[in-house]
Amino acid sequence: MANLGQLAKTPQASSALEVLIEAANSSEGAIRAQVAIVLRHFDDPEAQAALMKLRQDSDYRVVGATLEGLV
Repeated sequence: MANLGQLAKTPQASSALEVLIEAANSSEGAIRAQVAIVLRHFDDPEAQAALMKLRQDSDYRVVGATLEGLV
């Protein structure tokens, strides 16, 4: 999952973003937390919307992951 961030500025960015958006809806909090970290690499409205949704997650690890980049 973490490697998908390396595709953010490549022609494969849209495919990587699709995978991340799907994973953002995972039932596993650890996966959603990882997605939140990787989504920060994408300068895309869809990625930003997913991050905003993850900031409201019920799992504190996910919320923490969305806030890591803001410190």
